[in-house]
Amino acid sequence: MRSQYELGRKLSNITSPYSGRDLAFAGQRLDNKRIQLAQYRHCTFINISFKEATLEASNFSDCTFINCYFRRTTLRNCTFEGTRFYDCDFPRVSVAGSRFFYARFNGCQIAFDEMENSLPSEPNIREELCRNLAQQSHALGLVNEARRYRRSETAAYEQHLKNGFASASQWYREHFVGTEKWRAFFRWVWSRTNRFLWGYCESGSRLIANFFASSLIVFPLVYWVVGGSGNTDQDQTAIETIDYILLSLSTATPAEFSHEVSIDDWLVMLMVSIQSLYSVVLIAMFAAFLFRWSSRQ
Repeated sequence: MRSQYELGRKLSNITSPYSGRDLAFAGQRLDNKRIQLAQYRHCTFINISFKEATLEASNFSDCTFINCYFRRTTLRNCTFEGTRFYDCDFPRVSVAGSRFFYARFNGCQIAFDEMENSLPSEPNIREELCRNLAQQSHALGLVNEARRYRRSETAAYEQHLKNGFASASQWYREHFVGTEKWRAFFRWVWSRTNRFLWGYCESGSRLIANFFASSLIVFPLVYWVVGGSGNTDQDQTAIETIDYILLSLSTATPAEFSHEVSIDDWLVMLMVSIQSLYSVVLIAMFAAFLFRWSSRQ
C-alpha cells in the first residue's frame, strides 16, 4: 500500500513554510512542533510522528496518512478534505474547530468526544463519515464508540431525509424531485418508527421498556378500545381491566394467564396476532443484543 501512494511522488521533508503538492514525506519526527497555515495537496505522509505537536489553521486536501502517530496532538481549525488515514494512532488527540470533509479511516479511528464538534455540518456527508468511524471502532473492539457513531449516523440520515422531503435548501430542491421526495418521507417515517419501537436494537434497556410498556399498557388499552367481549359482569370493571392485561401478557409471553376476555371477535384476533408478532421481534432483538454484549466481554 505504501508503494502505490508513493508512486510518482517526489520524496521530500516537512519544513517551513509547510506546503507542498504531489510529494511524499516519510520517517520524520515532528514532536512538539507548531505547524501553522500548512497547505498540502495530493501528498502522502508515511510513518510521521506528530507527538504533542500542534497543527493549526492548516489544509490537507486529497492527502494520505499511513502509520502516522498523533499522540496528544492538537488539531485546531484544520481541514482534511478527501483525506485518508491508514493504521494511524490517535491516543489523546485534541480536535478543535476542524473539518473532516469526505475523510476516510482504515484500521484507526478518533474518539467520538473529540470528533463530535468537528463532524461535517452537511447531513449526508456526516452520515457517511460516522458510518465509516462506527465500522472502524467496531473492528477495533471499541463498542461504546461504535454505538455513539452509529447513533450520530442515524441522526444525520434522518436529517438528510427530512431536508429532502422538506426542500430545505437549493441543493435538496434539485436532488429530491417528484417521487424522490415521497421516498425520502417514507424512509424518514420508517426510521423514526424503528427508533421508537425498538431503538435500532442498540439499547437493551429500551427493548425491555418497550416490551413492558406494550404488554402492560398499550395492548391492554387497545383490547379495551376495540371492544373485546368479556364474560364478566358489567359491574366488575376492575376485573375486566385486569383481564385485558392478562390477555396481553398471555399473548406476549409463553405463559398462559387465565382471563375472561373472549377473542372470538375478528378485530381482537387481529390485535392478538399483531402483538404476538411484535413481542417475538422484541424478544429476538433482545436475544441478539445479549449475544453481542456477551461476545464482547
